[in-house]
Amino acid sequence: MSHAYATDTAALEDHRHSVGQWPESPDEHAHGIEAANGSALHALYSSVEQSRESA
Repeated sequence: MSHAYATDTAALEDHRHSVGQWPESPDEHAHGIEAANGSALHALYSSVEQSRESA
C-alpha cells in the first residue's frame, strides 16, 4: 500500500465520520481530492513565485 493511498483512505474515513456517510461516488471523492490538491499546489506555486520576485 502506498503512502498516498493510506493518506487518502484516512482522509476518506475522517470525511465519512464527519458527515456520517460515504461520498456519493468514488468519482465525487476523487474530485474532492483533486480540488484540494489543486488548491494546495496553487498556494505552493504562488508562494514560490513571490519568493522569486522578492529575491
